[in-house]
Amino acid sequence: MNAPQVWIFFPAILALLLMVFQRWWKVGALVAATFTLGLAGFAYLVPIGEKYKLLFWNIEISDSLSVLGRRLILSSDDRTILILIYVSVSFWIIGALVSASNRLFTPLSIGVSVLLIAALAIEPFLYAAIILEMMVLVCVILLIKPGKASNRGVIRLLTFQTLAMPFILFTGWLLTGVEVNPEDSSLVSQAAILMAIGFGLLFSIFPFHSWIPLLAEEADPISVSFVFFILPLVIGLLGISFIDRFSWLYTTSWLYVYLRFSGVLMVIFGSVWSIFQRNLARLMGFAVIIEIGYSLLTISLGLGPIQNRPLMGLFFTSLLPRGISYGLWALSLSVILKDRKLLDYHAIRGVAYQYPFVVVGITMAVLSLIGFPLTAGYTNHSGLWQYLNEQFPLAAQIVIIGSVGLTFGLFRSLIYMFQTREAMAWEIHEKTGERILIGLACASLVIFGLLPQLYTSALINMGLSFLNITP
Repeated sequence: MNAPQVWIFFPAILALLLMVFQRWWKVGALVAATFTLGLAGFAYLVPIGEKYKLLFWNIEISDSLSVLGRRLILSSDDRTILILIYVSVSFWIIGALVSASNRLFTPLSIGVSVLLIAALAIEPFLYAAIILEMMVLVCVILLIKPGKASNRGVIRLLTFQTLAMPFILFTGWLLTGVEVNPEDSSLVSQAAILMAIGFGLLFSIFPFHSWIPLLAEEADPISVSFVFFILPLVIGLLGISFIDRFSWLYTTSWLYVYLRFSGVLMVIFGSVWSIFQRNLARLMGFAVIIEIGYSLLTISLGLGPIQNRPLMGLFFTSLLPRGISYGLWALSLSVILKDRKLLDYHAIRGVAYQYPFVVVGITMAVLSLIGFPLTAGYTNHSGLWQYLNEQFPLAAQIVIIGSVGLTFGLFRSLIYMFQTREAMAWEIHEKTGERILIGLACASLVIFGLLPQLYTSALINMGLSFLNITP
């Protein structure tokens, strides 16, 4: 047995079986949630490439598998990311089951995760771009509601991600030539331009961001929040690997100026537009834009000089609170959507008196995303603000002020949710499963805010082991 079989092919087979037996989708969702949690637990317990005794069996899982002349490699350094991915998938599957949002969510979400892991595992590295395009196609199927035409956000997502592929492939080809002859200035400039355009399209950097708020407004909240979490995650990991793979690239100053400028621009843009939103789903979309900006800023600080490599841990430690916040926000929106049919501010008037758990869930999700003290997002945001202030004070001030926009958007939405034309009695309309899941997610944000050491060390080690050059 080898690692790609366990964490890529076995879940892929499960996804295909769940597609066939859609009639029993609820049972399938429970099985899938249990199976993905089991894969995460197996990654935690069993080291890769070493002999291990599990109960009465002696197990040794090799790290590589050859497929069509290409190698899939999952080493022990990848175990933490396997745990993170499959725990996240299980969390979203349970959310989709509780909200009864999309019967196809379970198999398609597993399929997306399988392709994500395959993109990180494949050698040669440039084949990851092709797998990423396959993952985007599966995401498109996931985001289109059954029986309805594709919306503008889905079309723009597919267009921008597909346009990025040739730029990334040509960049990889040129960078190989640059590594052989780094003094060729024309080749370096061509590679720089192609890489900026390619990763700008992939990361949805302004002006390629327009699909995010559109998709948030038009698609199912559970499905779209999963895509908002998974897609930037895999693009970020591939981008870090791409930069770190070429020794001359991570020493060039223009790369970090580009990343830093793009990050600040995304934070400013998302923050300003959050103030003027009149729809809860679009507000989540602009919060995602702000988080992409934070990711770019973290990468710009963490890569480069070898003494800054520990800062790369901030990118990885932000994944857990971000995932919980996206999932919590999406589940809360799904509950409102089933009752009010729309998520604009006029449709949600008085919703706080009928769905108090939902209001608390949205509030906790936004507070964590803005880095409010005692929430899970505070540790990462404060760390980023501190390091950014030490090296680039002006950028740090702009980014901190940027959090005000999302905070204002939250307060504005709360005013509408508590606003009524007539007196209303307090009621609880959430189902038991919805109350339990929202409560657990809120409690997780508080616990991880009070005790960040529960997850930060593991994710920091994952980040450092992910890089080829460690401090």
